[in-house]
Parts: sequence; structure tokens; C-alpha cells
Amino acid sequence: MDNPFSWDYLTTVPGTNEVFGPFAIVFLVLFGFGFLIALFLYNDGARRYGSHSFKRRTIRRGASIAMTVFGVGLFFFGIRVLQINPLGFGMRFWLWLSFLAVLGMLAFFAYYLRTSYRQRLRAYEERRRKQQVLRPAAAMAGGRGGLNGWHAWSPAAKAGGDGAEDARKTPGPAPRGTGPLCEGRAPSVDHGPPAYRRSLAPAGQPRVTRGGPLTAATFRS
Repeated sequence: MDNPFSWDYLTTVPGTNEVFGPFAIVFLVLFGFGFLIALFLYNDGARRYGSHSFKRRTIRRGASIAMTVFGVGLFFFGIRVLQINPLGFGMRFWLWLSFLAVLGMLAFFAYYLRTSYRQRLRAYEERRRKQQVLRPAAAMAGGRGGLNGWHAWSPAAKAGGDGAEDARKTPGPAPRGTGPLCEGRAPSVDHGPPAYRRSLAPAGQPRVTRGGPLTAATFRS
């Protein structure tokens, strides 16, 4: 048996009876299952095993790398099975290189999980925790602002006295053009009852003059 690690052995194309040797069978099982597992994790596995968006993104990125590595290895194995040698891809060297790529990928995943992944996960959970704390606080602040803007215009709060403090705790109606929803706008001025004018009122009907209240109405004969 030739030395499997010699350069002459690695740069030769296996014969027909050497296509499914012991190493080739182990290679096919490893890369076949690896590709299927990576495909599952990239699609449904990320949603199933990722409790939040950061974990799901991490699983999908790792699965995409694994699919690439396993897919390239299966490509070289297919060249071996077809007994062709385009651009030298049928040499045994490429199968060994694919196997070393898998080992390098696993080493990279282990290093990433022990270093960068933990730091990024802590930073993500910290941001998520702050958002959960700030959302109720912002909602409560908005509710207080709305009530404070409304109770200041209640009649009892304007009058003062013993009932003013209770009135400030109870929202009251705000005049038109004022209140928290009209900040930055000039308040409207109440000029009293509106005046009406009917210049062409029918005979026997009241005609209201401009600038006067309803009591100033006269009747046309």
C-alpha cells in the first residue's frame, strides 16, 4: 500500500477500484451529514434553537459557512466518483484539503464561541434589558404629561381654595386651542357667543344683526 501522505500519492487520480475506499466512505458520510445538518440549521433550526434574534443570526452565519465547506468537499468527491480530472480537481489532494478545512472551521467556531460570541451576547442582552426598562418608563412619563396638561385647566384648580389640590389630581376639560396637544400654538380667545347675520331672511322670520347677540334680532314685516 502506498503512503497516503506522500506527495506522489496525493497528486494522482484514484482508479475505478479505489473510488470507494475506507477513507472515501468516511469522507462521504461526514460531509453528507454535515451538509444536511448545516442546511437544517440555516432554515428551521435557527428559529427552533435561537431564543432571540442575535442567536438566530449567529446560527445562520455558522450554518452558511458550514454549508460552503461541506458543499465544496462533496463537489470534489463527485469529481472522484465520475473519474474525471478537470483542472486537476480529481486528485486525492483536494479531499484531504477539504477534510483539513472542516477541522479549521470547527476550530474557528470553538474560538468564536469562547471569545467574541460571549462579549457580543452580553452586549446584546444589556441593550435588550435597557430597552425593556425604558419602554414602561417612557409610557408612564407620557401618561403623566397628558394628565398634567389637562388638570391645570379644570374650573376648581383655577378657583383655588380647598378643592384646588383635589382638582389638580383629576383631569378636567381644557379650553379650545390649549392643553398638551397644542403646545407651541397661541391659545384661542373666547369672544363670547357668536354673532349671526341673515341678510335675506324671509318675511316674518327673525333677522340677526352683525355684532349683536340673539336678543338684538328684529322681525321684518
